[in-house]
Amino acid sequence: MDQITSPDIPAWLCYLLVISLGMLVARDNVNQLLASQPGHWGFANTWALFGAHSAIPVVLFWFLDYTSALRDTSLFAALVVAFGYRQIFAGGIQGITMPGPTPRLWQPFEAWVSRIKDQIATQYKNRRDLFDTEVRTYLASDTQRIQGLVKLSFTYTQDPTGLAAARAALAGKPAPAGAPADSFEQWRNNEEVRILLDDLRRSQPVNYGLFLYEHDLITLWMYHNWLQSAQSRWIGWIATVLIGLAIVIGAIACYRSESVSLRYYEWRMTKPGVSDRDRFRTKEYLVQRLQRAGQAAPPDLGKITAIASPLIGRLRFRGTPAQTTDDILALFTDAHSPGVDLVVVPELIEALRNPNEDLRLRIRRELSGLQQADFPKVVPDESADKWVPAKNESAVEIDRRVALWQEWWKATQTAGAPPGG
Repeated sequence: MDQITSPDIPAWLCYLLVISLGMLVARDNVNQLLASQPGHWGFANTWALFGAHSAIPVVLFWFLDYTSALRDTSLFAALVVAFGYRQIFAGGIQGITMPGPTPRLWQPFEAWVSRIKDQIATQYKNRRDLFDTEVRTYLASDTQRIQGLVKLSFTYTQDPTGLAAARAALAGKPAPAGAPADSFEQWRNNEEVRILLDDLRRSQPVNYGLFLYEHDLITLWMYHNWLQSAQSRWIGWIATVLIGLAIVIGAIACYRSESVSLRYYEWRMTKPGVSDRDRFRTKEYLVQRLQRAGQAAPPDLGKITAIASPLIGRLRFRGTPAQTTDDILALFTDAHSPGVDLVVVPELIEALRNPNEDLRLRIRRELSGLQQADFPKVVPDESADKWVPAKNESAVEIDRRVALWQEWWKATQTAGAPPGG
């Protein structure tokens, strides 16, 4: 997406936005998908759908950034992906195009969703039938409740003659030979309740449960859990709140954790294609951490190593982009001090073995700059300081230049020269 019209904010904030809004959109999508099963939040499969719909915008946001379709520090891109990921897969959002055949991935996902939906429908029907049986047993266990149900059913029935005939036929049915009288009477009561409830449902398909509760034929708990799916709704809301709290607490913990923050900013430093503003934010953070560790008395070598070593490790890779190399080296230039040099300089010298001659030249220039800034009285061998790496240099020649820089570094440690002379 066009970055000119979108505020550039930290990537972690964009991802947090996509996760949070994606959860709200996922909840709405699941509610629409399973609207015919009011108690759907009580099923584990529903949470599988919710998890999948919540994860898709996050994965899509990362994938679109990875393929340069958008930038992961774009506020508007985060909002569009969180709310419109289905339209993105369908190709319906201008400016965001899924690369290659990736839109077809939505088809197997929809097929999976359809299967899960069918499974939930079956589970819902089984649970509803079981609860219907419990309600019928509850009504049939008390003659006063049966009589109350008779009055209620005849009040709203659309076919009083048919209802009366069904009850008369049931009443005239003789008990089978050998059947215990009390068991047969219980069966007859259950059947009568079933006939009356079925007729009440046909005449009042929406309000029959409310009428049963208002006439004290079922309890408030039965009404809300049987017909209003209150338990399912509570599960849905409580789980959503808990997940949201977990995300917030996790985000705060990560934000306050220096190790997590350090890993995040190292990722941003070495990630290609980041915005200029994001590179600036990253460098400012790492410079401050390096300066603080380098200026401590004594220098905090463990912290300096934790910051610098992973970045210098990238400088040993032939394919490291020039922009990334320059950003890393500029970080060491801005944060330089004798304390920081204790870790950075020896590792930069080893990084001179990079097979990419352009990166070797950039690293050599950084070493020359650090020498002039922090150790001006200890001058390296001229052939090392003026070295311009060539494309076809042999490993032996490279090793010779590295050895000259290592000798210089040993000399600085022996001389113990303070910065500036």
